[in-house]
Amino acid sequence: LSVPSQSHVKLCPVVTGAGRRTSIK
Repeated sequence: LSVPSQSHVKLCPVVTGAGRRTSIK
């Protein structure tokens, strides 16, 4: 996926779900 860092942070939690804890940083 080629997306901005801001969008990646919002997509990470949505795709991984539990991974949002790591992406929330």
